[in-house]
Amino acid sequence: MAVGIAYRQWALKYPERYHLIFGTPIPGYVAPLEKVMPVAARSLTALVSVLEALRLQDKLVIRGELKVEPENLEKFAIWKKVAIEADIQTFSLALIIWARVHGLVFLEISNSLPPFGPSPENLYQYELESIGMEFVKD
Repeated sequence: MAVGIAYRQWALKYPERYHLIFGTPIPGYVAPLEKVMPVAARSLTALVSVLEALRLQDKLVIRGELKVEPENLEKFAIWKKVAIEADIQTFSLALIIWARVHGLVFLEISNSLPPFGPSPENLYQYELESIGMEFVKD
């Protein structure tokens, strides 16, 4: 919960930086993997470390297997060298969770949420709690 709240607070405080990181400032440009991998790894390390600790305590719920393509196993090995040691299933789940919170944050700072329903803060809190109930054993 704390990692998710901090993620949103940073984005709300620095929306221009958030858009710079996650936007496409130069159409068609693809940054070299060796340049972006260390930065991407650092940005996910907090979430991955929390999930990996839960997995090691047998408190992480992953239903089924998140299949990883063979070509991505090499990229995952690079990620582990620049970040933390974690199971590939933990890392894959971290990507799913990040995508869910990122989507809400991106919509909020882009002023793209519908102007009705729960406040952005309540919507986000609900999603964090949903993630906790879905992936964490009591």
